[in-house]
Amino acid sequence: MAVPFARTADGFEMQIGTNHLGHFAFTDGVLPALLAAPESRVVTLASIAHRQGRIVLDDLNFERRRYHRMTAYQQSKLANLLFGSELARRSEAAGLALKSVIAPPWRGGDEPVRFDGPADPWRSDRDPFRPASIRQQRKSGCAEPALRGNDADVRNGDYLGPNRLFGVRGPVSGSPRAKAARSESLAKRLWDKSIELTGAHYGALQTTSSTPW
Repeated sequence: MAVPFARTADGFEMQIGTNHLGHFAFTDGVLPALLAAPESRVVTLASIAHRQGRIVLDDLNFERRRYHRMTAYQQSKLANLLFGSELARRSEAAGLALKSVIAPPWRGGDEPVRFDGPADPWRSDRDPFRPASIRQQRKSGCAEPALRGNDADVRNGDYLGPNRLFGVRGPVSGSPRAKAARSESLAKRLWDKSIELTGAHYGALQTTSSTPW
C-alpha cells in the first residue's frame, strides 16, 4: 500500500500492476475453471481510498505524470471497483452463474491504528486524512466484508462494506461507492485498456455472451 515508486517485472507501475492488472490477468487465467463449477464467484478487494481515486487511462503507469504514492494507490483501488463491477455485468450478460463481488479489506470500527514513520503515506501534506489516525476493527472484523462476499444472498456486483459515513463505519452491507466507481463507460474503457496491457482476452465470456462489447 502506497509504496515508493517502483515497477513490476512487466514494467507496470507497482501498485496498478499488483493491485489491478495482476488480478485482471489472473482472473482471466482461472476463468475456465470457475465457469466449470455450478456456482462460483470472484471477490475483489477494493478500499475506501477509491473515493479519491482518478483513472488516467493514457498514463496508468506514471510514465509522464509526477508519481505520488497515495495517488497511485487510490487509482489502483478505484480500478478494483471498476473491474469487479464490469466483470459482474459481463457475466450477467453472458447468462453465467459466476458472481463478481467487491469488498474493502477491513471493517470500520473503534480501535485506532496509526501509521507512523517517514514512509507513512497517511502523513503526507497532500493527504486529506492528515494527521488523523486511520480507524479500523482488527482481528475478527478485518475479514468480515470479504467473507460476506461468499454469502448465498449477495448479488452480482455488490460492494460489501461499512454502510455509514461514506463507508467508514457501520454494519457490513451495501457500501457507498464514489461516482467514478459507478461509471459503466469508465469501467468498459479500463477493461479494454487492461486487455491491451496484459494480453488477457476473457474469451470464456465473449464466446458465451450475445452482447457486442
